[in-house]
Amino acid sequence: MRNFLLTILLCLSAYVIAGNGTQASPLTVAEAKSKSLSSTTKYWVTGYVVGEMNSYANGKWFFNVAPPFSGGVYLIADSPEEYVLTQCLCLQFPTSSNGIDFNLYDSPQYWRKKVLFQATREDYNNMAGLKKVTDFSVLTPEPLADEAQAWDFFETFEDGEFTPTDATDKWLGGEFEVREYYGKSDKIGTVVCTWKLINAIIDDGKPKWDDQCASLRNQNASLELTFDREEGIGEVEFWAGNYEDYKTAQLTFTLAVSADKGKTWKTVAADQQVAKSAKSITNGMTLYRYKVNTQGQARIRITKTDTNNGKGLQIDDIKMSRYTNTGTALDNAVFPATIKQQGQQLVIQTPVPQQLTIYNALGQTVADVLVNGEYTITLRSGAYILRTSASARKVLVK
Repeated sequence: MRNFLLTILLCLSAYVIAGNGTQASPLTVAEAKSKSLSSTTKYWVTGYVVGEMNSYANGKWFFNVAPPFSGGVYLIADSPEEYVLTQCLCLQFPTSSNGIDFNLYDSPQYWRKKVLFQATREDYNNMAGLKKVTDFSVLTPEPLADEAQAWDFFETFEDGEFTPTDATDKWLGGEFEVREYYGKSDKIGTVVCTWKLINAIIDDGKPKWDDQCASLRNQNASLELTFDREEGIGEVEFWAGNYEDYKTAQLTFTLAVSADKGKTWKTVAADQQVAKSAKSITNGMTLYRYKVNTQGQARIRITKTDTNNGKGLQIDDIKMSRYTNTGTALDNAVFPATIKQQGQQLVIQTPVPQQLTIYNALGQTVADVLVNGEYTITLRSGAYILRTSASARKVLVK
């Protein structure tokens, strides 16, 4: 009987989880992307505001999926922490509604919040999109936490000065002093942090996102922050790409964190492969994001680990958030709740509020509730699917 029920559940799970595009059963972002293009057919869609699309120009997208934001149109995805552009949809609101309620520069509290809206499935900014957005509402319970406030570090390698250790061979490395300038009369600026470079330089090589970037050339070349972030590090995000000529050499890097002023280092991500991005789409760079979750004083180091000497690794636009208790946000690949069975009772516990829907094996809704802490339900014997906004779990009640 157990195997029979599980077989039925597996066969029906795709149907049960899928939305039908109504307000009561909205599409996910993935489901919306699969719909045929139409300027007249409207669907209800739910997802998370994960960033902004600024523009599409010269065959390249300009977008932000972490602060600071500049006021572009929303990008939404099925995971609140999504940063891969191809997993997102771009929203176009009617011109008359493009106010402070619909951009992350003026309303950063909407970042990573769940939303529900109605729209047509049409491409926008030369990518999968939704147009004629109406009935837009935020589903995340208020008060909305402004998660953007924790992201207070943004390094572009634009404002500062690189000093080589050896003037006769700048590629040996040196120091980059980041400076803040106060007014046009300030010609010197104030040093706010420094980067130590080994077998690396700061220059205007390609690929890059703006005027300058860090170029790491040989194996074990590194870029190290020599200042501690006093409030720790939550997440780190940066762009990386193959140097200048977009050759096919496979490059790798390791990200590490130190909590003792650089004496010892803990690996966050080892030997990460640098994607061979299409120059025509992303200018040869790919976005990477990692959870560091280190309390107290902390600094980072990026090290080139492949053996392709002379073939540089470019690093640009490094962003970091402070460590917070919410910095250990749930991984949406894991069901965001603890489920305990006590006979025919299910006890569901959530560390953060979660909208939970329970379906039986016939696809009928058994419960649709906001779980904030703990929720208990008694169910008949049978197979069920528990669904949150981004994941689902199968449960068999004896």
